[in-house]
Amino acid sequence: MPRVKTEEKSQAIVDAASRVFLAREFHEVSVDDVAAEAHAGKGTIYRYFPTKEELFFVSVLYGLDTLHESLTQGLHAEAPPDERLKLIARELLRFAWNRRDLLTTLHRDERLFSRRGAEFLERRRRIVELIAKTIAFGVERGDFRPIDPMAGAEVFLGMLRGLNLYRQPGDLPDDLVRTAIDMLVNGIVRRNDA
Repeated sequence: MPRVKTEEKSQAIVDAASRVFLAREFHEVSVDDVAAEAHAGKGTIYRYFPTKEELFFVSVLYGLDTLHESLTQGLHAEAPPDERLKLIARELLRFAWNRRDLLTTLHRDERLFSRRGAEFLERRRRIVELIAKTIAFGVERGDFRPIDPMAGAEVFLGMLRGLNLYRQPGDLPDDLVRTAIDMLVNGIVRRNDA
């Protein structure tokens, strides 16, 4: 008699995979590593997730859901917009630090991405909207000059992705956060103090 799949076991595997993929880059992780972390057999992992790419994809979706929840709870209404952007940048870099090749990995299995890519894009959209709302709040308060909040959110995400993807050995997340916030909020134009 075949074993019945359960939501609890699936979630336990996703939790374990998320921890393993967060600690190491995709190419460094084996299904055996996830199985050991989940206290399950390799066959059990494959019964729930037929490929390592599928397991990675599901762990990324879970991570994005957790990230969105964390940001939603962590963005305090009384915090100034630049502080909110710092929190968002810090959390996004924490999420992406060992997932620098995230998009490449997701697109590597084109069938998987074409079948489930809408799920990823929906999670991404929710994060972009949080950033855009923060920028819009800064514009409303007069802290930021009037810009298109969605365009600003995409620029912000692009800066963070580029800083993370091409970071140098020894770069720290907080240093990259300061760089991103400074460039987004202050720009790179030299201002006269007079």
